[in-house]
Amino acid sequence: MVLRMARPWKHPNSGVFYLRVRVPGDLVSLVGRTLEKQSLRTKDVGEARVRFSKAMADLTTRWSNLRRGLVRPTFEQMNAYSADFYDVYCKEIETGRWSPFWDEALAAVISRFIEMPDDPKSHSEFKRLCGSQIDDYFAQRGIRI
Repeated sequence: MVLRMARPWKHPNSGVFYLRVRVPGDLVSLVGRTLEKQSLRTKDVGEARVRFSKAMADLTTRWSNLRRGLVRPTFEQMNAYSADFYDVYCKEIETGRWSPFWDEALAAVISRFIEMPDDPKSHSEFKRLCGSQIDDYFAQRGIRI
């Protein structure tokens, strides 16, 4: 019996390679689907292999984080998450996803939140503007706080 290793899957119509991996049975309820599918955004087989390895490593890390269950991060871990989130956010800004107006508005909200974290108004405004990005950040990594 031959076991097949996970490898990039080529879409039959577009020729774009994808990561397609079955979700382990114990994680289906947490992930919400039985198949993970992610575009590798390339038609080159060599580049697809490199991107597949990176995507598979990220997926494996996400699954191990999900298996750990709920966590209560330490102060140092939260600082590390914050620094990583900031790096991700900066890359999105560099790619032109955010407008300069949005950055100025968001900077003002974040400044108010840092200065007055116990103020209900600054807290709700921060959560309204940044909550979904923060939730997405942790969800992509399988970290449940």
